[in-house]
Amino acid sequence: MNTHIQQLLKPRSIAVVGASTDRHKLGNIVLRNIKDGGYSGRLFPVNPHETKIIGLNAYSNYIHIPEIPDLAIVAIPADFVVEAVREIGQKGTKAVVVISAGFKETGREGALREAELQAVANEYDIALLGPNCLGFVNTRQKLNATFGQGLMHKGNMHFISQSGAIASSIFDWAEHASLGFKDFITLGNKATLSENEFLEYWLQEQAKDTTLNKRFNESSYSPIGMYLESLTDGTTFIELARKVAQTNPLFVLKPGRTKAAQKAMQSHTGSIAGDDAVLSQALEQAGVIRAKSIEEMFDLSIAFSWSQAPQGKNVAILSNAGGPAVVSSDAIVEAGLSMATLSSDTKELLEAHLPRAASFLNPIDVLGDALSDRYEKALRLLLEADTVDAIVVILTPQVMTEIEKTATVVGRLAQRYQKPIFCSFMGGHLASKGEAVLSKYNIPYFSYPERAIAALGKMWWWRKWQTQAKKRKEVFETTPVATSTREHHLESIRKLLIQGQQYLSVSKINELFDDWDITTPPSASVTSLDQAKNFAKLHGFPMVLKLTAPELLHKTEVSGVITNVRSSKQLEAASQELISRKTELPVAVRKNVKLQMQAQIEHGVEVIVGVKRTAQFGTVLMFGAGGTLVELISDTNLHVLPATSEDIKQIVEKSKAFSLLTGYRGGQQLALEKLYHLIAQLCDLVTVLPFFAEIEINPVIVTKDQAYAVDGKAILAEF
Repeated sequence: MNTHIQQLLKPRSIAVVGASTDRHKLGNIVLRNIKDGGYSGRLFPVNPHETKIIGLNAYSNYIHIPEIPDLAIVAIPADFVVEAVREIGQKGTKAVVVISAGFKETGREGALREAELQAVANEYDIALLGPNCLGFVNTRQKLNATFGQGLMHKGNMHFISQSGAIASSIFDWAEHASLGFKDFITLGNKATLSENEFLEYWLQEQAKDTTLNKRFNESSYSPIGMYLESLTDGTTFIELARKVAQTNPLFVLKPGRTKAAQKAMQSHTGSIAGDDAVLSQALEQAGVIRAKSIEEMFDLSIAFSWSQAPQGKNVAILSNAGGPAVVSSDAIVEAGLSMATLSSDTKELLEAHLPRAASFLNPIDVLGDALSDRYEKALRLLLEADTVDAIVVILTPQVMTEIEKTATVVGRLAQRYQKPIFCSFMGGHLASKGEAVLSKYNIPYFSYPERAIAALGKMWWWRKWQTQAKKRKEVFETTPVATSTREHHLESIRKLLIQGQQYLSVSKINELFDDWDITTPPSASVTSLDQAKNFAKLHGFPMVLKLTAPELLHKTEVSGVITNVRSSKQLEAASQELISRKTELPVAVRKNVKLQMQAQIEHGVEVIVGVKRTAQFGTVLMFGAGGTLVELISDTNLHVLPATSEDIKQIVEKSKAFSLLTGYRGGQQLALEKLYHLIAQLCDLVTVLPFFAEIEINPVIVTKDQAYAVDGKAILAEF
């Protein structure tokens, strides 16, 4: 962690370089925001042409400031920023915010300027936020060090945004919703400080803080929200996020699911996107909620700031209208929640307190003429019901509806009970009156019940992950490989890399598989028909014939595989056919081609198992339906290594192939334990030999007795 983040976020004194008397310039806006926001520390405007700015003594040069400010905020043209930061470093200030734009987001020249800025910051050991950022807010210090508009309420949430514009919109929305923050940080281009440094800082701050904030009727956590266009160091982020998520909810909006978004991000902040599917899996494993939209990011902010996460998934719906309640029932299931089953005692009590025409099953319909007292009776009974973990209150404005009184009833009951209550007061002008009351009680409210339920579902997902993380056992069941064997392969693959070889031969792959106890069918390279017949005689028909070469990664695409060879006559014909196809291959491939025979594995299910090393998250395990179905069936299941025995079982169980492996429609139970063993051994192999960009086994054929690695490819890349 950068040791100067404390001076950045909690400065005792601040200098604003580029402070101005012109109210339309950023330097003036930032200085006014700091002063007018109630910051109690010392302020030093820096401007070579002024002696007073908004009643403060101004200094012509940073060096002339009579003390060493804890923090410097730079708001001057990009061409002058590097030298200004150099002066700041020479003075001894260790925390800098560069608001100025004109760096790597603008192209090559800007990228060079940013590299120079980064070098200066490193030279003087400066914690630098930005450039190209809005600044930051720390409500506990009454410090608004941004050029954004509006006030920010105190709250229990941390927020990070890589976009200044999104930050500005959150400022405005949060003020309208009365949502508060502990601090709000905009990263900009992340020249030195990234999301990782702040996560680490907050983890350390939490460790010091023995009394968690209870002021806002939230449970004992401080949620963290993020809008990120890139991850500076994915592996570090995931490690930190996993630690955070064990005690605090962390949700992230990360665009880049499409090529269009990836291109837009690159032009916005110079961010380079990684593999989005791998990112999603890494976040899921770390207990991080990935928001799908700006709207959902807002919803999660409200939900986690104002409510505890539910202890279970059973939800009751309380409504004064049937239609929205029915729609909400679908949303409950889609969100991974369950409709709570009410006990007979709860039903009897509801029947005693509600009109005969009301619905006493879940959803509970208190009817369109319900006044606030009817809502109160029903809601209290649901809050006291042991089978209910959370409640969604829906209100539609009808002739007799007491909107504000009902909101007050909900707020007062929420103060007495610990169960989450989410509200959807549907409509516009009339509903907004109720929402204003709900916000005073910090009750999460949403325009539509589906949004409330989606947020509640994400909260339950995090709570479930949190519980499972505490029980997680780091069990790795692998067959040990002798040290001498490991060293032999380390040395041999290093030599291949030095020679410039990119792909492993089939014989080398099979040697690795054999040493790592990964079962392969009997196979051999043959150079004559007699050798082929002898191999078939030894192992028996049926046989598979293949053209193999290190560069020939997809044999079926060049018709290089013939299966179901069941006699010597068919063997001869198949051999001649493949030899003729060999001549059709490119010369560079043809010279390395060999004819391989392999015993055909029958009565099994084909799956694919692979590992791929990524720049952002290390090695990723992949599993799915295999063989030629890979391109037809979307069945990609990922796990970022390391993988425990339980992780391996889960990735297989998530696959569409799992039902086939477990006796689909009367089929036989296949050797799942053997499959788990093969996957574990492959994970161990790439951990011990860190030279592979990718290893893919397709297919792995799982029979009732064994899991066979039938065809493997391995691509080398030194990391």
